[in-house]
Amino acid sequence: MDPGFLPKNVDEYDQALRQVAFFDEWKQGQNPLSRLCHTCRLVRPLRAKHCRITNRCVKHFDHYCPYIYNVVGYRNRHYFLVFLIGMWFTLITGDYFVWYMHKHFGFDLILTLGGLIMGLFTLVATGLVFFTTYQALTNITTNERLNFRRYDYLKDGNGSFSNPFDQGPIKNLQEFFHCKSPMERLPDIEQYGRVDVV
Repeated sequence: MDPGFLPKNVDEYDQALRQVAFFDEWKQGQNPLSRLCHTCRLVRPLRAKHCRITNRCVKHFDHYCPYIYNVVGYRNRHYFLVFLIGMWFTLITGDYFVWYMHKHFGFDLILTLGGLIMGLFTLVATGLVFFTTYQALTNITTNERLNFRRYDYLKDGNGSFSNPFDQGPIKNLQEFFHCKSPMERLPDIEQYGRVDVV
């Protein structure tokens, strides 16, 4: 499914390129080209990123998942969480059946090896469910959490991590599950990497 691919070859891109010469903030070290994607020919909104594997820009890019062979982004992140919870529940059920078979029928080498492998996958799935749920509750993506030093909008005045999109767990979950519109612009962070378009 479409993870939130952004349209290619937009007019805003060409307008932004024409304005680069008139961008006064060059002298303060800001780069007006940082939000432009020259591959997709668009001005990336906040939280969007170009995926190297799909070669497209994705709204609220989270990560590329090789297990679902797709990008996790704005339009499919809630399905990804439901998928992880379903997989975790299936693994827990399988672990229970392995334990039940050992208890009632005794030791079996193949069952034990399969149970150990399933237990390992259960640990991994538990971590994935925990972190994805945590990110949904705090309104942050995997990309932002791992690479926050690259994004000025995720830093406070001291350069420490600060998430301006966190509105509290309930509103964050409403946004995550598309019950409310996402925060696209914040007055105090709109200045970072902005390219004015006339």
